[in-house]
Amino acid sequence: ASKTLELKPEQISIAPVNTSMATNSGPIYENHAVTKIGKLIENGCKKLKKKMGKSKKPVSAVHTVRRKKSLSKQKIFDKTDADNLSWAAMVIEVEIDPATLEVNIVGIWIAIESGIIIDKEIARLHIEKEIASSIQVLYFSMFPHGHKTRMYKKIPPIKIYFTEHYFPEGPGGGKGIGELPALPVAPAYITAVSQAINHDIHFFPFSPTHIEDIVEAE
Repeated sequence: ASKTLELKPEQISIAPVNTSMATNSGPIYENHAVTKIGKLIENGCKKLKKKMGKSKKPVSAVHTVRRKKSLSKQKIFDKTDADNLSWAAMVIEVEIDPATLEVNIVGIWIAIESGIIIDKEIARLHIEKEIASSIQVLYFSMFPHGHKTRMYKKIPPIKIYFTEHYFPEGPGGGKGIGELPALPVAPAYITAVSQAINHDIHFFPFSPTHIEDIVEAE
């Protein structure tokens, strides 16, 4: 809103929501808030900006969007859906203790294409949070019986790269990131371990015992 109206963020105030007047905009999750609701705010502010300065009295603008077609008539997947998605690629580096065969993650690199990043600091914090949560789940799944010696007390270094391309349907050209950073963690981890032991692993979760069985079999 501040960018569209060319005002400072502290000059923007959000009115209390009157749920008796506001329609149900659907599920409120981060991607939805950034893209759908964010675009509504941007378009509403564009209308407001056209009226600003033309009158000394307070001005108002309303912007609404209606769904083009019902969900029941939509195809399960359309080739144009890919244009609306965010994308990520991840590389994980691991080292394996030769005595215990426990795996330690020493570095994570992730590249994300999510339109124009509205706030890089918030985006980086969100990505780190998602990756950290996935690492904890990753190790807990390999030691499900209370053995948590491999639970991370310190998250390994995470390098984040943004590939920005303007997305016309999002506010300021942005898309949502949401849970995307969490999705490639397990596949990247399995790939790294497979390369480290020179054997493709096709199952998950796996433990040092599984690695020992694979190494001894070869």
